[in-house]
Amino acid sequence: MVKKVKDKYLIELIAGALLTPLAHKLATAERGYRAFGGEILTIPLLLILVLAADQIGEIAKEISEIFSEEEEEEWTEEKASSTGRC
Repeated sequence: MVKKVKDKYLIELIAGALLTPLAHKLATAERGYRAFGGEILTIPLLLILVLAADQIGEIAKEISEIFSEEEEEEWTEEKASSTGRC
């Protein structure tokens, strides 16, 4: 699990390292002069997006577990009450 997480961040880091110079060239062409701006935040932005996606996935998993546990409890309560009447 730890190696998988490290690989994911490494891939994002490499993608950011490749995209940052491209973004800088495009921004320089748009501005008409050489300066550094928001394109420098490409790597941190990619890492933040990956972290957010991981958190959303964990939250969705926890929510589904909670609902499945509630359904199991309801089923066992219904089953127990119906057998108690007979």
